Amino acid sequence: MNLQIDFLRTFIAVAETKGFTRAGRQVNRSQSAVSMQIKRLEDEVGKPLFERIGKTVKLTTEGSLLINYARRMVKAHDDAVMALSKPALKGFIRFGSPEHYTAGVLPKLLACFASSYPDVLVEMRCENSEKIKESIDKKELDIGLCTQISEGGAGHLP
Repeated sequence: MNLQIDFLRTFIAVAETKGFTRAGRQVNRSQSAVSMQIKRLEDEVGKPLFERIGKTVKLTTEGSLLINYARRMVKAHDDAVMALSKPALKGFIRFGSPEHYTAGVLPKLLACFASSYPDVLVEMRCENSEKIKESIDKKELDIGLCTQISEGGAGHLP
C-alpha cells in the first residue's frame, strides 16, 4: 500500500470541508481532480473512505481510522520538507544575558536553537545589563538580553 502525500492532503481537505468542491478550493484543484484523487486513495486502501450524502460527504469507519494517521503523515512530511529547506547556518554567535535568565527559560531556548542549528556555536556570557550593553557597543557581543532601559547598545535594531 502506498499512501501518497498529495492524496492524503486532499483526503484531509475533503474530510474537513465535507465536500469535494470546497476541498478543491482549499487544495487548488478542480472538483474532478479531487474526486479522482479520493478514488485512487480508496482504490489503494481497498475500502471507501467517504459516504456520499447529496453534495456533502462524511467519513466511513475506515475514513475515520485513516484521518488521524493522514494528519500526522502530512505534518511529518511538511516538517521534513521545511527542515531540509532551511538555509544551512554555520558560524559563531556571542550572546550576553543577565544571570537570572540562565536558570529559567534560556537553557530550553538555547537547547532548541542548538538542535535546529547544530553548526552554530553560541558563546554565552552572564553579566549585568550595563556590561552587556557596553560589550555590544564594543562589538564584543553580537546579541544581548537586557533587563533595564537606558542609552547604548549600538547593536539594537532601529
